[in-house]
Amino acid sequence: MIQSIRGFRALIVAGLVGLTSSGCTDSKAQAESLSGIAPEGAEITVYLTPTCGCCSGWIEHMRAAGFTVNTVYQDNLTETQHRLGVPDDVLSCHVGVIDNYVVEGHVPAEDVARMLRERPQIAGIAVPGMVTGTPGMESMFSHGDPYDVVSFDSNGEVRVYESHR
Repeated sequence: MIQSIRGFRALIVAGLVGLTSSGCTDSKAQAESLSGIAPEGAEITVYLTPTCGCCSGWIEHMRAAGFTVNTVYQDNLTETQHRLGVPDDVLSCHVGVIDNYVVEGHVPAEDVARMLRERPQIAGIAVPGMVTGTPGMESMFSHGDPYDVVSFDSNGEVRVYESHR
């Protein structure tokens, strides 16, 4: 009985460690699959709170894709998000600026790279909220929820930019 309880505890601890990592995927395999996505010299400044673990996961995702990431820690992001023109209905937990575009939340590196390649007439792109399965929000207990990356313009008009199913 004692051995089975210890085994169960070890299983729980291993699961919790997996939750606090960057997800259930092998980080080396993830880095290899993302390699070369970022345009050469792509540099993003990310504003985040000092205690947000999922933001750190997203930053690692961006670095694995080849982006240079500069971080600016703030206790309250709302003022920065509003100054950058992020509409209230697409707010998330961190915001980045790259080549005069805004990137709000857990947007996949592939979508950021696409925006930089295509140069659409938008203010930025976002994944509203905190969607399970987005970069930085991976879970060993879920394959993730379907989600949309949305674009927004300087007037606050929001449209679907890319769907992930």
